[in-house]
Amino acid sequence: MPIVCQTVCDILQSFLKGDTQIMADEAFQNAVQSYFEVFLKSERVMKMVQSGACSQHDFREVFRNNIEKRVRYVQ
Repeated sequence: MPIVCQTVCDILQSFLKGDTQIMADEAFQNAVQSYFEVFLKSERVMKMVQSGACSQHDFREVFRNNIEKRVRYVQ
């Protein structure tokens, strides 16, 4: 696993375990869990990262879009 992807995975896992000082409500925790399980663990994403076709900016945009969709759904 490339270093950038591994770093993102490690940070998200720490957050989900409650090992960080980041305060969040249940909805945000669910969004992070979904992003981690559905996006970051995807074989397709792993292949994109390994080929250099995916950047940190791309990860942020997918996460931001995921959060925005969840907010629209709740409203």
